[in-house]
Amino acid sequence: MTKQQIDQYDMLLAVENHFDDNSRLWNTNIPLSNAKAQLSEKLDALAQEVAQQLINPSGITQAKAEVRERLEKKSFILAAALRGYASVQDKNDLYKRADISKTDFLRYREAELIGVVVNLISDARDVLAELNDYGINSDGLDDLEALNQNFGNLMKDPDAAIAKRKKATDKIAELLPEALAILDARLDNLIVSLEDSQEEFVNVYGNLRQIQDTAVNPLALTITTLEAHTNVPVAGVELEIVGENIRRTSSERGYNTVQNLPAGPHTISAKHPNYEPATLPFNIVSGETTELVVSLIRK
Repeated sequence: MTKQQIDQYDMLLAVENHFDDNSRLWNTNIPLSNAKAQLSEKLDALAQEVAQQLINPSGITQAKAEVRERLEKKSFILAAALRGYASVQDKNDLYKRADISKTDFLRYREAELIGVVVNLISDARDVLAELNDYGINSDGLDDLEALNQNFGNLMKDPDAAIAKRKKATDKIAELLPEALAILDARLDNLIVSLEDSQEEFVNVYGNLRQIQDTAVNPLALTITTLEAHTNVPVAGVELEIVGENIRRTSSERGYNTVQNLPAGPHTISAKHPNYEPATLPFNIVSGETTELVVSLIRK
């Protein structure tokens, strides 16, 4: 996003958070409630486009490599379990089909790997009741199948990601003015009705409503937390700038900002109970805003 768009988006999210945090003060006001709902709906759409626009095609390659590594590891464990079972039961054909080494998994082309995993899962399901003693169960096979599907979904040409980014950039330019118009035409006027009864709430709204120029108050960093396979924002991620004593928890829209960071290299860590922990290096350039995407892989 451009600097102006970042300023506008930050302001819109701040206003939305103010309303969400104080809903008891205004939710009986029907016109105001309707306007707030319209704003949140617009921001839902905008958050999706912001997430897509920030995706770096090189990140797709990195995410695919990480998923492949997990897929190879879990598939090798399944193959070993099948070999163990087949040797005890004297099932030579099954043993041959599951006789796949770690090196074999590394050498498979992407489409080959997907096919091999499909066949291993099929063989395992055929004798599933007999595999419990080998550490294999239905939930584990379901997880492996989902991981294999995710890997297939990541087998995309980076050019497709570039095209999606371009489309998202155009959509942001369309949605931001529409969201701002809701404030200009509706919320700014409707909130006046609360001036007498909720003066502090209205005053804070007025302060937040002013777009903070990042040329005056520079943002060093924006952080967007996304699920790697879907690009859906992830809330509740514990973020830490390592060694800087700066911590954030990702918002419902997976978006956070950091205002003061010295120029140079830094590292961010991300933790969430439903996702693999992630650590990502990034660089801060003096006077510029670094837009960082943290892609999380579901456990």
